Amino acid sequence: MGRGPPLKRKKKVPSFFKLFLGDFPSELKVPPAFIKNFRRMLPNKVWVKSDDLESALSWRVKLRKNGTGCYLSHGWEKIARDLKLKLGDLLIFKLVAEEALEVVV
Repeated sequence: MGRGPPLKRKKKVPSFFKLFLGDFPSELKVPPAFIKNFRRMLPNKVWVKSDDLESALSWRVKLRKNGTGCYLSHGWEKIARDLKLKLGDLLIFKLVAEEALEVVV
């Protein structure tokens, strides 16, 4: 049996997911393992862009760090409202640039 050429693997894009259970209405905790993907110092603000091509929504959100972790804060409420998040929604965040995340609902 012949084998084809080896498959090229796509570069893995750093990502994390959150299940919306109503437990992050004003800010969203970013997993510590994901934070390690920022090469330079952690930015104060990041862009969060919707993957929905029709709406092309984007928001500037504060990335707040304290003793308990790192959070998407000031601006997160607007994202939740604009995306019309409801209980049980699965959100997937991908790091698409040093200061930009893409969110898929």
